[in-house]
Amino acid sequence: MNKYELEYTILAYILQYAKRAREIISRVPINGEMFEDDRCRAAFIALMNEESEDVDVLAKKLLEHLPELKDAKSQGLFLGRAASIARLEVDLNKFASAAILREHRRRLAIAQTQSAGLSLELILDNEEQIVLDSKTRAAALSAALFNQDFSPLDGDIIPATDPKLLNVPGFVNELVEYSMRVAPRPNRVLSFTGALSMLAHLSGRKFIGPRDARPNIYLVALAGSGVGKDIPQRINRTIAQMERMVISILGGVASGQGLEDALVRSPTLLCQIDEFDTVLETLKSTKNTNAATEALWSMLLTLFSASGSTHTTRMKAASSKGNDGGIPIYQPSVSLYASAIPARFYGALTERACTNGLVGRCLVFEAGTRGDENLNSGDVANPMPQSIKRMVSYLVNTGYRFFDNRPVEARDLIRVDYGEGAEGEAAKISKEVDILFRKAEREHDEMEKSIWNRSVELINKLALLYAISESLVDMRIPVVSLDALKWAWTLVKSLQLRMIAMIREHTAVDEMDANVKKVLGIIREAGKRGISRSDVSKRFHLSADILDKVEKTLLDREEIVLESAVPSKNGKATKRYCIKDKKKK
Repeated sequence: MNKYELEYTILAYILQYAKRAREIISRVPINGEMFEDDRCRAAFIALMNEESEDVDVLAKKLLEHLPELKDAKSQGLFLGRAASIARLEVDLNKFASAAILREHRRRLAIAQTQSAGLSLELILDNEEQIVLDSKTRAAALSAALFNQDFSPLDGDIIPATDPKLLNVPGFVNELVEYSMRVAPRPNRVLSFTGALSMLAHLSGRKFIGPRDARPNIYLVALAGSGVGKDIPQRINRTIAQMERMVISILGGVASGQGLEDALVRSPTLLCQIDEFDTVLETLKSTKNTNAATEALWSMLLTLFSASGSTHTTRMKAASSKGNDGGIPIYQPSVSLYASAIPARFYGALTERACTNGLVGRCLVFEAGTRGDENLNSGDVANPMPQSIKRMVSYLVNTGYRFFDNRPVEARDLIRVDYGEGAEGEAAKISKEVDILFRKAEREHDEMEKSIWNRSVELINKLALLYAISESLVDMRIPVVSLDALKWAWTLVKSLQLRMIAMIREHTAVDEMDANVKKVLGIIREAGKRGISRSDVSKRFHLSADILDKVEKTLLDREEIVLESAVPSKNGKATKRYCIKDKKKK
C-alpha cells in the first residue's frame, strides 16, 4: 500500500478487533511515538482514546486522519492487512522490532550530536546489539499475543511448544480463536492441534500438493488432567454433526479391525484417541500386547502414507453391502488426533515404538500448564462464526464426498503448486534434513534415524495445510508459499528435537533402563541435598539387588556421587545419592 504498511497493520487490527487490540497493546509497550508517519500516529491515538468498539465509529475516527481510505479499493486492501491473526503476528513482530530500532537510532543521533567522541564502530556495535534486543522484544510480543509466559528460547530445543509457531493463516487461526473462546480453560496448543487436525480431515481426498503431498496428518497433544484436552475434540465432533458427517469422526478406536471397518463406511477418517499412552503401553513387550492393538499399530503405520494409493481391507471386514471383505479403499485419508498425559506418554514409549516408524510419523505438542478460567466460555455464549461455517461447507462440498469410495481421479483433485521461491526453499530444507539423518546414521542411532526419516513428508503435509487454510479466506486455489515452507520446517524441526531430547531422558530401552531413569529423576528432583538410598527404595519398591545394579550403573556413568554414610536415629548408616557436578574436575 505504502511505505508505512506496518503502521497500517496496527491500525487495521484495532479497527477490526478493538477489544483484543487494546488488551494486547496495554501489555506491550506500543505507543504513538513508535509511529513514523504523523498521520498514522494521530490515527492510532484517536483509536486508542475512542471508548466505542463499533467498527463504524472507529472507521470515522480513522478517516479523519487517513482520508485516502474512503476509496473502496484502498479500504479493502487496508482491511485485508488484518485478515488473519497469523499475518498480524508476523507484522507486529516486524513493527515492534523496526520501531525499537528506529527509536534507538534516534537516540544515537542525539548522543552523536551531543558528543562528537562517539565513533562509528561504537554506533554500529550498539545497533547490532539493539537488533538482538529487538528479536527478544518481538518474542515477548508474540508471547503476549497468545497469553503465554515468555522465557528466552535456548537453542533449537524448545522448552515445550513454542507459541510463535502456532500460526496458520485463515481457517486454522479462526477455529483456534473460536476454540479459545469456548473453552472453560483456554489452551492455545490444544486449540491449535484440534483445528489443524480438523483441517487435515476436511481436506482429505480433495487436495494434492507438491511431491504428491496429502493433507492427512498424525498429531499428539500432551496435557495433564484438567488442562482441557476434550474441548478441541468436542468442537471437531460439533463441526461433523453440523455437516452430517459424524460417521467420519472415529472416537476410541481400539483395534486395527475397527479402524478398517470404519474406513469402509467413510474413506476419510479423523481418529480422535484419548489416553493414547494406553495403546503404547500394551506394546511394551510381547507379554502384555494383544492382537487388536498390534493390528491398530500396523494399520496406523500403513495408512499414514496410503493416501495416494489403494488399501484393500482384510477378508470378512464389515460392510453395509454385506461383502466378505477384500474391499478396495481408494486413496484413504486417515488423520490422527491423539491426546495423552506427558509423563505417561514418554514412559510408555519403548525402543520398538521409537524405531519402527509410528513416533516418526507423529508431531507431538506439549500443552503446558492449565490456563486461567474463562468466565464467558461455552457454545451458547460463543456461537460459531459464520466465516468458519462457510469455510467448512466449502471444503465438505468440494471434490469427493466423505462417504464416496469411487476411484479417485487425479483430475478431480485440486492441485496445489509451489509459489515464487518455494521450490528452491524445499530443496534447501530437504538437504538440511538429509544432514540430520546422515548424522544419526553415522552414529548408528536408530531412534533419530526413524524420526528424521519422515520429516520431509511431514513438512510437505504441513506446508500444504498452511496453503489450504490461507486460501479459504477468499476461496482461491492454494499455493505453497515460501512462508508456508519455512514455518513447516521450523515447526517440525523444533518438535522433533524436543521429542528426541524427551525420549532420551524418559524413554527406557528395557526394564533395567527404566529403573535407572526413574532413580536418576528422583535424585535430580532432590537437588543439592540429595536423597537417601532408603528413601529411593521406599519410593519405587526396588529390591536391594536391583537397586545395587542401578547404583552401579549411575556411578559408572558418572551421573551421581555417593555422600558419606550418615548414621540415622537407629544407629544404622545409609548412603546418600547426589547428582554429580560435571563442572568440577
